Amino acid sequence: MAPLAALGLLTLAPAARAASGGVLYDCDITQLKRGGGYISEKLAIVLDQNGKATISDGMILHVYASPIEADMVRKNDRRLFVGWTVAGFVNSHNQLAPIFEYQATIKKNGKISVYARPDGYPDRFSGEGTCKKRTG
Repeated sequence: MAPLAALGLLTLAPAARAASGGVLYDCDITQLKRGGGYISEKLAIVLDQNGKATISDGMILHVYASPIEADMVRKNDRRLFVGWTVAGFVNSHNQLAPIFEYQATIKKNGKISVYARPDGYPDRFSGEGTCKKRTG
């Protein structure tokens, strides 16, 4: 998929959901400590009125071709914590990571930290950046 096409999918689908009363966190991950391509530079999180979250990034679009629902969402007055799983990812060396576990924390000031861990491998990937909060 071309990067511009992926960017379009990344921003339009979650934005449509945010327009129906949710909150869109449009995030730019600018500091990749150990990204390896497994932490996307763009991340969209939509938190709906019921407290459920939908996630979209380059990895999710590569594997599923559409946003997914988060496995876990916790929110308080200081931060939003979201966890999700990407299953069945095969990298460019034909190595299968049956499960990739992700966690993101967005602080009230818009700072985000993202962590990824492939199940069965000792690797850990991380990145930091900022999110713009948009309401519908």
